[in-house]
Amino acid sequence: MKKIYLTSLLVLILTTIASSQITATLSGCGANTFFFAGVDSTGRNFYHDGSGTYSIEYYSPMNEWVIVYLPGYSIGYSNTFNSLPDPPCYGTGSWNVVTPGCGDVTGLFGNCQSTLTGIENINNSTAIEIYPNPGYGDFNFSGVEKESWLEIYNATGSLCYHNRLTPGITTIHLNDLEKGIYFYQITNSEGERSKGKFILN
Repeated sequence: MKKIYLTSLLVLILTTIASSQITATLSGCGANTFFFAGVDSTGRNFYHDGSGTYSIEYYSPMNEWVIVYLPGYSIGYSNTFNSLPDPPCYGTGSWNVVTPGCGDVTGLFGNCQSTLTGIENINNSTAIEIYPNPGYGDFNFSGVEKESWLEIYNATGSLCYHNRLTPGITTIHLNDLEKGIYFYQITNSEGERSKGKFILN
């Protein structure tokens, strides 16, 4: 019984770690992962990248969410969708270029919102299936009804794979990853999410 409790607690902790990340993709500079860093005076969460060079935060003077280059506090992108407590997902509001250099925002997924408040439309229905599970490297995702963004996290909460999913069935290849338990999150263009786990043998 104690072992089951500890396993459940570990899964809960890892799911929480995985859900406190944001992946932003820029057309000229690729993908970057941001991690929860704190809460500001407006009650909104802010996120820093691994190097502490960039942040995603709410900029009160302009009432907008921004992606910032921290040395010199140069704003690269802004979005006036005033979501609370997390920034708007890709496709919610509009991420506009303020300082050119890395192209357009082509994706922002993870711990973000499609609503003004923190109430998310989290969809954990069985409509989306992953098979085979367990599997040996090639996995199929079926039941995806809208273009979506797939993120896969390992047992330590690190993002190890991300890609777009198209409606229908998509096959992904994870042969380069180590054996173990992985967690996935699928976010569609309306901010609806599906989460689950699978085993790579």
